[in-house]
Amino acid sequence: MLGFSLAPVAVTLAIIGFACPFAHAHERYLVILELLVIVGIIVLVVCANRRRWHARWLEYRFLAEQLRQMRMLAPLGLAPRSMHAPAHHAFAAPEASLASWQFRAAVREAGLAAENLDHDRRWRLKTQVVLPLIRDQVTYHRLVKKRHEQVAEGLHVTHIVLFVATFIIVLLHLAHEQWHLFPYWFPSVASVLAAVFPAFGASFAARATQGEFHRLAERSEAMAERLEAIDQQLEGLSDPSVARLGSLAEEAADLMLAEVLDWRVMLLARPPELPA
Repeated sequence: MLGFSLAPVAVTLAIIGFACPFAHAHERYLVILELLVIVGIIVLVVCANRRRWHARWLEYRFLAEQLRQMRMLAPLGLAPRSMHAPAHHAFAAPEASLASWQFRAAVREAGLAAENLDHDRRWRLKTQVVLPLIRDQVTYHRLVKKRHEQVAEGLHVTHIVLFVATFIIVLLHLAHEQWHLFPYWFPSVASVLAAVFPAFGASFAARATQGEFHRLAERSEAMAERLEAIDQQLEGLSDPSVARLGSLAEEAADLMLAEVLDWRVMLLARPPELPA
């Protein structure tokens, strides 16, 4: 995402040095700054790919989700099921990832919980472990949905504002060429803005496309609704059996892991690359 911010800055520096007469005396410094910005983009993308920042971030997120599920499954003698990507997503197969290896090692080291799952213990697991974790995820997805909708709307509005502003500037520039309405420096400033605004607009559009904020908001809404349905089923169990409690806990865990896996597949297909 940082590359999307730096790219229009480089365009701005190039246009200012070319179109503004008052900047000609400092054009050398503007060119140096532009070069530094471009080099910064290249270094950022190369380091990100060489050090696998993007992939490692996704691996750590997947590992954290698996460990989270163990909090409610391990006391019931269960573990998250192995998640398998479909054939067309083989490049993101979680079973071959470092996170899955680390998780399996952690499960082996922890072993089986020595629990007496009597009525009181099952009730405490339901009210103090399983339900709080599910409700925490419901709250999280509600907040994420709202946040993603706000970001998507903000990017869209900014893009439209920059487009309209560019249109107005071009009209004013044309009017000035015809009737000389503004000071002598206006054509230079108008030329700069007419180039810079679309560059920043394209940057915001790229952020929206890369982030897929609308899609993520819809996913979070669906996740919250499904987890709330499981919550209601658990609430209706006055004396949950081990099998029923374990079944609902596994259903919630599978749902959360599948969502993270799908998110992981989506983002693994979009690594940092040039031009950024």
